Amino acid sequence: MIAGILKNNKTKAHYYGYRPDEIKQEEVFCDGNINFCMISPVPQNVLAFSIGADIIFNMLRRRKNVYADMGVLPDKNLLSRMGNAPIEALYSERQIRDFDIIGLSLYFIGSYFNVVPFLIKSGINPIARERGEEDPLIIAGGGSCSTNPLPVSDFIDVFVIGDGETPVKNIIDCMEENKGVGKMELLHKLKEKNRSLYIPLLAKNGESVYYNIEEDISGSILDASDYVSKPRNKTIELIRGCRYKCNFCNLGNIRRKVAEMPVESVVKAIKSYPTGTSIYPFAPDESSYRKYDEIYKNIGDRKLYRYNQRFNTYKKNKRHSLNDYRVSFGLDGISQRIRDLVRKNVKEQQVREAITHALANFDVIKINLIIAFPFECHSDWEEFERLMEDICKIRKELVPEKCYTEEENERVYIGYKEGKKVKIDKKLLMLHLAPTPFQAEPHTPMQWYGIGDIDLANIKIKSLKKKLLRKYGMVKIEGLNSKASMETEFIMKRGGKEICNVLYDMGKRDYYNSSGLSQLNKPFKLLLKKRGIDYRKYLKEYSINDSLPWEFIVTGGEERYKREYLKMKANER
Repeated sequence: MIAGILKNNKTKAHYYGYRPDEIKQEEVFCDGNINFCMISPVPQNVLAFSIGADIIFNMLRRRKNVYADMGVLPDKNLLSRMGNAPIEALYSERQIRDFDIIGLSLYFIGSYFNVVPFLIKSGINPIARERGEEDPLIIAGGGSCSTNPLPVSDFIDVFVIGDGETPVKNIIDCMEENKGVGKMELLHKLKEKNRSLYIPLLAKNGESVYYNIEEDISGSILDASDYVSKPRNKTIELIRGCRYKCNFCNLGNIRRKVAEMPVESVVKAIKSYPTGTSIYPFAPDESSYRKYDEIYKNIGDRKLYRYNQRFNTYKKNKRHSLNDYRVSFGLDGISQRIRDLVRKNVKEQQVREAITHALANFDVIKINLIIAFPFECHSDWEEFERLMEDICKIRKELVPEKCYTEEENERVYIGYKEGKKVKIDKKLLMLHLAPTPFQAEPHTPMQWYGIGDIDLANIKIKSLKKKLLRKYGMVKIEGLNSKASMETEFIMKRGGKEICNVLYDMGKRDYYNSSGLSQLNKPFKLLLKKRGIDYRKYLKEYSINDSLPWEFIVTGGEERYKREYLKMKANER
């Protein structure tokens, strides 16, 4: 039923790019195959499938004796049109509960709220220990549950901790080798051979699970024939992991050695897309890809969106074409003091040099930054305001507003409206700020820190925007998070198994994340209180001697996290 609704849904472009005729695989849904359904439990008008989910899906649809499908949690409007009908897979239109394996992509912490509603609406008991032999095996993977799976551990049979290629292959191998065995026996066999699988029903106190890191990712590259969930964003993975170890980010702290895609594979993937396609190179820092210049030479007439650039490694190439118009940087600290404290290793002079070049060569400059660190102070904001004003002055000097052509001022963008491509005229942007509040990420040196002052940060950002607009114009600031949203995410990232009961209560009441976390803050806190849980304990700074819910997951960097945390505390003022 859902597939039929989505075929005629005017906003289907926001879902997953429904293209059933383009999904090619030899296997079909049948009893002789292992039938796997990849699920995004967040409505696709909020987020699309992750690149990790696409990689696993494509790996499985090419495997013999495996049928791979996809499914989504529809938004509330579509659910109301479905009535009480169970959720179906998108391509086979089989009910989700008929599959052998359900793979939940939990790369976004907000998706935790949707696990229980999704299972209920699929006709599956959300409590793992109460499910029977006839129920599918529920596995989950993704960035959030790889660092702390405990808040949803009552609902999942198997968690894949870390990179998913090898663990998922091992799960399929084990099922093929042990057809007909009971679920508990299968779980025991999975645990015996895979130290990167967390199986809550078999977990023992003090037992470790090891974060899986794929050293060779060359077989995981996706080209034009592989993408089924991102029809507009043609993402090509360059690097997995990060060469830098910023104290707030787990990408560089967990993976100590980066894995790079072979440049030949990257170029081949780029050339699989037609002329005019926007290519999104995917890496925490694209510029540190060692053969980045070779990619640039082979882009042809395709657009290149420079999506993640560090100021200190930025390649000062000129724009490749008139369509190559946008570049994004990560500042991640409003002052030099903060950037030094969190080991961002970017100096103000490097910021100014990179920005000066980018402003002269690109139309849209986006700066991603983390705000509301718990040690921010007014002098940090004063330094940030001076830097932003200087950047606006540089642009004004390089490209005076009076010199803009009519074509530049009324640039034509291609967008989507009601599911159809349309031309959208937008004013040319000069500076685009995208602030994100600090989160104490597990498995980082900052995992012990408490929540920062998001109210003060938002006031400062809004004041800056007003000032810059009045003096220079053409400034855009997006993504200001509310205190409610920040608190909800903080609680979820730091919670343990006790959160499972609260998420179950919310799911039974049909609360789920359909439009952001702010709307869930009030009922979430109320149900925490009813369960006797004081939410404020998750927001405070922890002691380095405190037991952390996620410490059973071993990454190999545990001692370094402590050293860097103590160094930060010693250098705060």
